[in-house]
Amino acid sequence: MAIVTYRSTDKGTYDGHDLSGQYRWLDVFAKRGGTWQCIVSQGTNADGAQLLARRILDEIGDCPFEVSDGNLVRKTCSIGWAIFPWIGKVPVAVPVEEIIKLSDRALYQAKQGGRNCAVGYW
Repeated sequence: MAIVTYRSTDKGTYDGHDLSGQYRWLDVFAKRGGTWQCIVSQGTNADGAQLLARRILDEIGDCPFEVSDGNLVRKTCSIGWAIFPWIGKVPVAVPVEEIIKLSDRALYQAKQGGRNCAVGYW
């Protein structure tokens, strides 16, 4: 399972972009308070989590918008993700709350790394 975190004002969207086509019907989408969004992607390994993050980044970046001077600008997003269970044979070794904190830490690393990227822990 992967926990993918990003910030947005509306559940299931990013600045008006519907992201529902980027995750699977069995994934769980949750608003974590304020502007934090979280996707719990069941049965997903590190490669799948990175792919999900890339699809979200591509969806957001594919829709330019026009600013007041007529120039087109592309939106960006930073995403953090982490895999749960951290230790496969001992899932209780690292509680899910700690995995969410790792996902948040990865999000901040993505922001510091230049934005419009995804950082993950596994």
